[in-house]
Amino acid sequence: MKAKVSKELESSAQAAVQAAATSSSTTAPQQEERLQALEVGLHELQQQNVQFTSWFQQAGDRMQATEHAVTSMQHTLDGHQQEIHILRHTFQSTMKTIKQDLSSEMSDNFNKQPPRGAVGEEAKI
Repeated sequence: MKAKVSKELESSAQAAVQAAATSSSTTAPQQEERLQALEVGLHELQQQNVQFTSWFQQAGDRMQATEHAVTSMQHTLDGHQQEIHILRHTFQSTMKTIKQDLSSEMSDNFNKQPPRGAVGEEAKI
């Protein structure tokens, strides 16, 4: 009986080894194709990664250039704003001075005129 069990185990083991060998030989081409497809997919992902990295780098460069341009424009606008403030103050001062001078001159001219009644009385004399 021991010999019989031993022979059965040995034949079962040989059958299992043969089945495994047959199975691996039929699946080896499938696994090779699968491995090749995975390698192609990985290569495509690497190429896409390089392209995306390039795009993001370009976008970052453009954003930095835009930021620099906006900062430069802000400095220019700040300078113009200061110049406009100075010009406004100068214009207001000038207008105030003109108003005072004109008012003073009109008062002086008005005060220099002889009274209306006095002009007529002098003519009568």
